[in-house]
Amino acid sequence: MSNWPATPALTVACCLDSNYLELAGVMLRSLEANGDVPDAHLVVCGFNLTPQDEALLMQCVARPITFVAMSAGERERLSALPVRRQVTSISYARLLLPDLLSDRSGPLLYIDSDTIVNRSLRPLVETELGDYALAAVPDGPEKFVTWRNRVLGRAPDAPYFNAGVQLINLVQWRQLRLGETSLAFAEANPAIVDWADQDSLNIVIGANWTPLPHVWNWCTESGAPGSFELAHIIHFTSRLKPNDRACEHPAKALYLQHRANTPWRAKTSEISRIG
Repeated sequence: MSNWPATPALTVACCLDSNYLELAGVMLRSLEANGDVPDAHLVVCGFNLTPQDEALLMQCVARPITFVAMSAGERERLSALPVRRQVTSISYARLLLPDLLSDRSGPLLYIDSDTIVNRSLRPLVETELGDYALAAVPDGPEKFVTWRNRVLGRAPDAPYFNAGVQLINLVQWRQLRLGETSLAFAEANPAIVDWADQDSLNIVIGANWTPLPHVWNWCTESGAPGSFELAHIIHFTSRLKPNDRACEHPAKALYLQHRANTPWRAKTSEISRIG
């Protein structure tokens, strides 16, 4: 890709299809407002996004966005993978990102579209990964983790992370072929992969990741401690997203504040249920 900055301090990426367009736009707006990483390069990996969709996202930030397209074969492969609940095929695209961004070797921060950046990302950017392939926040509650581990054939107390926010060591990821191996696991085990790429990546990576504090991926459903006001990244993991009028998430008002500075500012209906 010829339009990369020469030495970016950070690449921030998300993956989405049209179902998550508004959510991604608000996430990007919040990153622009609160991320404290003006030198970060933004990447969007889209699943059948139109030029009009891309134009809407570009209105949410004051810096360029690089849109990365998957090949027809990659889209077909992802579409055939197992999905459950509100998860769609685009969830698997994050497994392709390190290879789609083949000319990058610096830090890659992956953020789900259904998040908002609430405080500076700079402390996360400065996290040393060493030989770990990634850093992520452990998922919860304990009952959920025990269940997922049991289904996946792991020890009940095996560490299990939420894949919605990942600081990725691109060198280690590529050397271990984590993306391809995780996709292959999902293809071979459709009956047990309820949480799509998250299940697959947790199986494949094993212990080769380091935990982050919950403030970097604050989810009410995982029993995250403290108040969302202290979180650096807030993750709307429930089925009802904050652009659904029935959503009662404690940070919904904050989401709507950021939405007021996006192309969706005049939206009157808040019905956008996914899944």
